[in-house]
Amino acid sequence: MVQKNRIHEIDIIRGFALFGVLLVNLTMIDATLYGNSRTPFAIELFAQGKFYTIFAFLFGLGFHFFSKGNFAFKRRLWVLLIFGILHLVLVWYGDILHLYAITGFILIKSHHYSDKKLKRRVIGLFILSLMMYGFFAVDVPESSVFVEQIHQGEVVLSTGTYGQVILYRLTHEIPIVFVNLFFTLPKILLLFYLGVLVGRHGFFETIESQRPLIVKWNYMSGGLFGILIFGIFIFNTANRPVIEALLQELSTYVGSFFYLTTLIRFSQTKGIRWIENAGKMALTNYLTQTIFWTLFFYGYGGGWFGEVSPKFYFPAAVIFFYGQVVFSTWWIHKFKTGPMERLWRRLYA
Repeated sequence: MVQKNRIHEIDIIRGFALFGVLLVNLTMIDATLYGNSRTPFAIELFAQGKFYTIFAFLFGLGFHFFSKGNFAFKRRLWVLLIFGILHLVLVWYGDILHLYAITGFILIKSHHYSDKKLKRRVIGLFILSLMMYGFFAVDVPESSVFVEQIHQGEVVLSTGTYGQVILYRLTHEIPIVFVNLFFTLPKILLLFYLGVLVGRHGFFETIESQRPLIVKWNYMSGGLFGILIFGIFIFNTANRPVIEALLQELSTYVGSFFYLTTLIRFSQTKGIRWIENAGKMALTNYLTQTIFWTLFFYGYGGGWFGEVSPKFYFPAAVIFFYGQVVFSTWWIHKFKTGPMERLWRRLYA
């Protein structure tokens, strides 16, 4: 979006999502792709899956705004794909940019879809996503090969040189990432479509008149989120992985909506508005997060992989994100646009 037309609430939501992504990514960077048993249960309940869901929704919303302005969206996606592949190979397997870019090429076709057709696709993709999450939640006994893969990953990531980590990523992590595209793409596309639908109905352009409704949605989604969290806890204790996985997936949507409505509801408060500038530099801040923390954890940097307590993640995320907000505020006041955002715009313009 052009700077003068920016919607403050969207940048606030994007900034908050950045913090959530950082919190979850910390637990993933400090683990192998094959296993992450050290993630605190509270982060699984309240953060995992919730914030990339928000980002995906905002991406679809952004597509609606860009398509209205006749921007070269396809060129924008090609640049994002290049950024994503470089980030995936050179920094971390958990890159989300390549997935958004690939799904974005499918999203382009929705520009000519009717609202009715989009809604049908949203419902179909939602059912498909739930079925996949339930199916893959079935417990499978860990084989000796799987355990060996975890051990090998821990050794490489904790002691390997940068070249060894890159080689390991190319041979062990990236093949799995590309296979996972088939399972993650439907959900991302569903969220993109939701963003387009919300954009078409002009919700964010008329947000002030919508505030009484937002308060109702906030209370309803908060209550349902609480019920789902309680259900996840119960079925986790009872060792019912399929039901737990389905509830976890439902809580991803409901929790994301609860966070969205909470941020919009209190978007005029000073503490909430403060994170807006971080949202204006989302790409820059996202890449900074993963570059810094992979250097902190992996053997070619600080070598803290697997050495910190899980209690470390939350305060580390808070302190680091606070620094990002301070830096983003200074940068935006001085340069108006983040460095990676400016490079992105120059490359696709």
